[in-house]
Amino acid sequence: MREALLKLMNTKGDLPPFPDIVVNLQKQLKNPYVGINDIAEIIKLDMALSGRILKIASSAYYTTGVEDVKTLPVAINKIGMDKIKQLVLSLELTKLFTNSKVLDHFSFWRHCLAVAIVTQKLSTYTEVSEQVRDMAYLSGLMHDVGIMVFAYLIPDEYSEFLQTIGEEEETLEKQEAKRFGIDHQELGALFIKKWWEVDPEIILAVEFHHFPFKGTENEKRSIQLVNVANGICNSQGLTNGINCHSEVFKEGAWEQLGLELTDVENIVKDVTVAMDQTMELLGKGSK
Repeated sequence: MREALLKLMNTKGDLPPFPDIVVNLQKQLKNPYVGINDIAEIIKLDMALSGRILKIASSAYYTTGVEDVKTLPVAINKIGMDKIKQLVLSLELTKLFTNSKVLDHFSFWRHCLAVAIVTQKLSTYTEVSEQVRDMAYLSGLMHDVGIMVFAYLIPDEYSEFLQTIGEEEETLEKQEAKRFGIDHQELGALFIKKWWEVDPEIILAVEFHHFPFKGTENEKRSIQLVNVANGICNSQGLTNGINCHSEVFKEGAWEQLGLELTDVENIVKDVTVAMDQTMELLGKGSK
């Protein structure tokens, strides 16, 4: 089954491409002289995205006034460049794989968005390189994409598989490896490497997010951030919607990141904020 899956993944021409608008935005943001109007010119090419960003900029998270934000430059100025990048990534990637009937699309992306936000938050609690901190959000957002790839490539087989895995005391990735010869970590990493243009360190974080002690010291930090963020979100009920035994935390990952028990309360608060933000991003904003 492994070889058949890899052949499908390598040759199936209708797999979702990495959104052009995200590629263009990332290139622009690497330019130290880029301005708000330059970013607005990219975003305004997508009317739906522009509307969502204007709405978010007018929400309680970003404004204390009563007037709606009317223009993209004003919205971008309110939200900030870093957050705009995260919003565009979130809003564009959550549009992908929407035709899949195998999974609860809302629960899946709610989990991925929450893990992305918590991964980013965790990076501020520990000493990591600027490169790791910059990639933290996208690493968390993409970590489970292999699940969607499974559901897209072999919908009937994967649907049948998901209906039975709750009976076992093994994790999803172990059961996938037994059934298909490959798990969602590896399949997701291979898919991203083949079809999407992202940093290799992000691919490693996807491939080993359940094995947080792989790679060099710098690579391990990205993997550990995603691993711990994933565990925190699962423990707070922000799961990907799959009914399966899960190993919440890998022993030692928390300690290697230098996190203290005193950080727990603040991190749990971050999860609560993450939940509110994900609802807002997915168009299910809280009151």
